[in-house]
Amino acid sequence: MKTAINAINDSISLDRACHALKKGQIIAYPTEAVFGLGCDAYHHEAVKKIYELKGRAANKGVIIISHDFEMLRPFILLDTLDSNQLHQITSTWPGPHTWVFKATDYAKHLIGKADSVAVRVTNHPVAQALCTQWGRPLVSTSANKANCSPARTKQEVVDYFGSSIMIVEGEVGHLERPTPIQDAYSLHYYRK
Repeated sequence: MKTAINAINDSISLDRACHALKKGQIIAYPTEAVFGLGCDAYHHEAVKKIYELKGRAANKGVIIISHDFEMLRPFILLDTLDSNQLHQITSTWPGPHTWVFKATDYAKHLIGKADSVAVRVTNHPVAQALCTQWGRPLVSTSANKANCSPARTKQEVVDYFGSSIMIVEGEVGHLERPTPIQDAYSLHYYRK
């Protein structure tokens, strides 16, 4: 059970993270399996900074997360999904399931050369609280340099990026690997 002091510290950490996001800065935060690097999903320049920090090719896309499916809808096309497919997808949320949808123009800066975007309604308590407090979708890409193992601890984030980014306190979830990624249209896995 959380103590009152822990709850206050968590709240301060989230306040500081939202302040950093508002300024277009990059943050790191725990997710279901690894620490994620994030920024406001609508902030084009912040998304570019993430690619630069990671040394990641700009033709690769990033995942976006939220605490609420409705906040992800501007980024995805739903008109080619039938109600059964949509029900199967939304029944996995909130939870550690990432789904790939055809992207709208709002997602162009997030998807590289692809025509699709990966999204997740997170149930990790810290990531979910951060999304709730921020009130907008967040980029969520693993906190690591390109072709290196994702950070699973705060210290590993510091080892990769030094003190250049704000790190939200918390621990990653119990998944051993990043969340499974599935195609929303075929319901098949890209990565388990």
